[in-house]
Amino acid sequence: MKTGFTQRNQDTSDSSINFFTAVMTGGYSLAIFLIAFFALISYLGLYISLKTFETSAAVINVSGRQRMLSQRIAKLAHDLIHEEKKDDIRVLLKENADLMKKSHEGLIAGDSELGLPGYPSPAVRAIYFKPPLRLDKHVAAFVAAARTLADEPIENLVHGNPYMNLIEDESHNSLLRSLDILVRRYQEEAEIDIAELQALAGGVLALILIVLILESLFIFRPLTRRIQKKADKLAASENKLRDITS
Repeated sequence: MKTGFTQRNQDTSDSSINFFTAVMTGGYSLAIFLIAFFALISYLGLYISLKTFETSAAVINVSGRQRMLSQRIAKLAHDLIHEEKKDDIRVLLKENADLMKKSHEGLIAGDSELGLPGYPSPAVRAIYFKPPLRLDKHVAAFVAAARTLADEPIENLVHGNPYMNLIEDESHNSLLRSLDILVRRYQEEAEIDIAELQALAGGVLALILIVLILESLFIFRPLTRRIQKKADKLAASENKLRDITS
C-alpha cells in the first residue's frame, strides 16, 4: 500500500513538474520573442536613421555644390573671354557645366553614383518647376550657355557675348537666389526627417521599457511565485512521504 501511494505520488509529482516546465518554457519563450522583436525594430530604426542621414548629407552636399559650380562656371566664362590661353579653359568650362547638369538631374531623378535618391518632395519640386523660381529652367539655360560659350570661335569671345551676358546675369541673380533657396529647403527637410526619426527612436525605447515592465509583472513575477509554490509543495510532499515510509 505504501508502494502504491508512493507510485501515485511520484506520478502526480512528475505530472506537475511537466506542466510547470511547460508553463515556464512558454513564459520565457514569449519574453524572449518580445525582446527579440523589439530589438529587431530598434535595429531597423537605427538602419533607417543612418540611411536617412547619409542620403540627406549627399543631397545637401550636391545641392550646395551647385551653387559653387555656378560661381566657378561664371569665373571660367569670364576667363575665357579675357585670357589668352583658352583651350584649357574651354575644357574646364565644359567639365563643370556637365557636372552641374549631372548633379541637377540627379537631384531630381536620382543618381546612385552620387548617392542621390531623387523623387524630391512637392515643396522642392515647386522650386524646380513652378513659378516664381523655375530653377530647372534656369539651370538648363545656364548650362547650355556655358557649353555653347565653350565652343564659340575665338572671334566671338568678346565682351558683350550674349552667352557670357546670360551666364553673368544668372550667376548673380535668379540662379544664385534659387540655389540658395533650394539648399535651405533641403536642410529644413533633413532636420524634419531627423526630428521624426529621433521621436520614433524615443517611442521605440519607451515601448521596450514598457514591455520589460509588463514581462516582469505578468511573466517573471508569476513564474517566481509558481516556483516558490512548487518548491513548497515538493517540500511538503517529501516530508509527508518521509513520514509515511518511516
